Amino acid sequence: MTPALTDRPAILTACLALIAFLPMVASDLFLPALPAIATTLGVPVAATQRLFDSYFAGLALSLLACGPISDRFGRRRPLLAALAAYTASCLAMAAAPDLGTLALGRCLLGLGAGFPAALWRSVAFDALPPERATKSVSVVVPVMVISPALAPIAGEWIAAAAGWRAIFVALGLAGALAFGITWRVLAETHRHAPAASVKQALAPYLALARSRRFLSFCGAACAAYAAYFLYLFQAPLILLSLGCTPRQIGYAYLPVTLGFVLGSRLGARLAPRLDDRAIVTTGVAMFGAGAGLLILWDLAGRPFGAPGLLLAAASFVAANGILLTVGVARTMARFPTLRGTTSGLLGFSQAATTAWLIARMSRLNAVLPLTHSLSVMIGACVLLGAVSVAAFRAASTREAA
Repeated sequence: MTPALTDRPAILTACLALIAFLPMVASDLFLPALPAIATTLGVPVAATQRLFDSYFAGLALSLLACGPISDRFGRRRPLLAALAAYTASCLAMAAAPDLGTLALGRCLLGLGAGFPAALWRSVAFDALPPERATKSVSVVVPVMVISPALAPIAGEWIAAAAGWRAIFVALGLAGALAFGITWRVLAETHRHAPAASVKQALAPYLALARSRRFLSFCGAACAAYAAYFLYLFQAPLILLSLGCTPRQIGYAYLPVTLGFVLGSRLGARLAPRLDDRAIVTTGVAMFGAGAGLLILWDLAGRPFGAPGLLLAAASFVAANGILLTVGVARTMARFPTLRGTTSGLLGFSQAATTAWLIARMSRLNAVLPLTHSLSVMIGACVLLGAVSVAAFRAASTREAA
């Protein structure tokens, strides 16, 4: 990092916000266009759910690899290569002739999105003191998650004006812009490590795998993260069944994003007052309460229709604002020499868990009503979160003894 940029954290934070925004917008921008994609490619709307599986599969692989690669070669070069892949895959998807080609493009997009998703936090902690880095993360994450509110709306506008293929052209242009800004503004923040043997490359993962505290927090973060994307995955189909139009579906993500932003602001206020154990417990408790509201809405016969669904979803997504901001920042701060690997392994675990649960929910959709299958999978996430927070509290007590 150049001295001038290190001394100007606002510029660094703005650059990181753009980098972090890309993986999120890649998963959200095309949501209102799923019916149009299905019509053009001659497949049922339910078949477009392959586009989620393939994206998260590529994302998981990329996140797993980014830790050792970024620790070996630095942050800048892998980040630039990933942004180039992101841009190229988007432009290829814009010309996809069938669903299989589009799904392959989504997988490649996930591979390109993984490095930005993981490395922006590592760059922040490389370049800034822990307190300023945590503050930067707390600023970037709410900006990043505005995409579930704005991206579907923008995607509906783009599709209405120029067709759904223009959505992927827009994503490609955003990737090209991020590549240019990163090339111009972001210098290397991490000193390259010497070439390592396989044993040495695996050592950081083994160190984290031996940490009960890391594993238990990872479980809690996976539960909240996966539940959020399970909802994003299922919501367009449920809202269509409730009689919503594509434009209404685009606007339906606003309450969910508001819930995340409010949760992140609450987390920022609670952070100076609560230790790690209290932060994780609070986040998981909020998640369980909100998820319970969604399951109750389903079991009660979907009262209030779409507004009832949106209120319940916003309630449990608010927990992500605590777990995925303050919780992740504190976890990374506990492993200062393994930031790249910590961020990558957390991201891989979240993406792999999400991909697996989405595949299971796709199968449930064939035998259960859409709302029931969502409730079952959200319930599984609540169970994972409860077990994880119990393990985290036990690990914290053991370390304090």
